Amino acid sequence: MATFDSRRPTGPSRQSTLITVLVRGAEACTTATAACTTAITSSHVEPSTVVNMASVRFGSPEARTTRTASATREPTSSPSPSGVTLNATSTDMHSTLTWATVRLLITNDDGIGAPGIRALAEAVARDGHDVTVAAPQTEFSGAGAALTAVTEQGRLVLEPVEFDGITAFAVAASPAYIAVLAALGVFGPPPDILLSGINQGANVGHAILHSGTVGAALTAANEGIRALAVSLDVPTALPHEDRAVPVVEQHWPTAGALAARLLPRLAAAPAATVLNLNAPNLPPPSLKGLRRAAPAPFGQVRMAVAEAAQDFARIIVEVREEPAPPGTDLALLAEGYATVTALRPPSEDLDPLVVGGGLFVVEDLGDGQPRGGA
Repeated sequence: MATFDSRRPTGPSRQSTLITVLVRGAEACTTATAACTTAITSSHVEPSTVVNMASVRFGSPEARTTRTASATREPTSSPSPSGVTLNATSTDMHSTLTWATVRLLITNDDGIGAPGIRALAEAVARDGHDVTVAAPQTEFSGAGAALTAVTEQGRLVLEPVEFDGITAFAVAASPAYIAVLAALGVFGPPPDILLSGINQGANVGHAILHSGTVGAALTAANEGIRALAVSLDVPTALPHEDRAVPVVEQHWPTAGALAARLLPRLAAAPAATVLNLNAPNLPPPSLKGLRRAAPAPFGQVRMAVAEAAQDFARIIVEVREEPAPPGTDLALLAEGYATVTALRPPSEDLDPLVVGGGLFVVEDLGDGQPRGGA
């Protein structure tokens, strides 16, 4: 198993009105359904493909230049397949998107066989987008932004899979690793937007730090690509539980319709914009709406020590019982609202209390001995 570490944090600025525009523009999604009968665009599935990992350089200047050039198009105003007239132009990083030509790469952390990724691909392919699916062979939940892949003699095998006419690959790698490969053009031209999901279970609160679904989106943004993480709040088994999860109808089309409605607004946003979308497990008519939400200070579950001794510890995951602060993603989701939160990759903390208060100020006086402090 080969593990790689990418250390190129970026922090592009965001317009303060971005989320307001996105939320207002998506109000109509509460009436969206999965009743569309338009056939999914058919794509040819290539034979087995092998990538020589010795030639892959993560975040290399050459790769970034190629990606930026391929994403640059002349600004235009054109009607989208959904009937939305949009001048999808961004001046950030000198990239522009023409909505009718958006190329999408879809991944997840539940694995290529999960129902959520199929629902997401179906929802966005109906509008005629250029869609490619590349997802882990097995589940990578909780992988965060880990860059992990299984290679043989330095090569990573991409296994073509049947995916309802959409070009799709099963990859022995983490979601974030797949996002980097997509940015480097491994699955075809680098995507204009990366979609991650639909995750089985909500990704809310500060616990999104550990999410493979969100990690893939943030990694894409680190490569200058717009990204949308999508999750459905359905019951999932906790690691220590041996009981069966209650069988409930899973409303994947609700999350898929919301994601499709947000795509034109995301295409018009600055490059490297990341949105985290969570949908309650409700049919579209029962959805109260889509709300902007701040992350709750905690997620739906937490780790706890069940037993410990000198030579071992037994850790369990348990559901949090305390109520979430009003207006946060966790609270609104429980009330029947879908939520959207703008995120960004790691960047420098410019809080004046940290950088302006004398903290961590270190000065090298030339003798090799750093000095300074508060």
